[in-house]
Amino acid sequence: MIQDPSLIVFEDVNGAPVKMGEAVKIVETSEDGSIGRRFLGRTGTVVGLVYDDPEVQYPRDPLVRVRVEGLGEDLFFVGELEPAPDNAQVAKWGGALGSVT
Repeated sequence: MIQDPSLIVFEDVNGAPVKMGEAVKIVETSEDGSIGRRFLGRTGTVVGLVYDDPEVQYPRDPLVRVRVEGLGEDLFFVGELEPAPDNAQVAKWGGALGSVT
C-alpha cells in the first residue's frame, strides 16, 4: 500500500500566505494558461491548504483551495491569487453573499 504524504488543512496555519475564509481574486500569472478560464477574474473564499510535499512546502508554499460561488472549488498556486477588494462579494461559509471579514 502506498501512503499519500500530502497534508490537507482546513484551519489557519501560522506562516501560511492566506487565512481560512479570506476573500481572494483569481488572477492569471502563468504563461501556460493553466488556470481554468471559468475561475479567472473571479473572487472566492479560501477553504483549505494542500501541501503535496509538506517537508518542503510547509507552511509558506501551499496550494490554496478556493470556493467560488456558483462554480465550485479548485486549487491555485499562491501567485495566482491576490487579496480581493474590500467591497468584494463572495460566498460566506453559510452560502450567503456578503463581504468576508
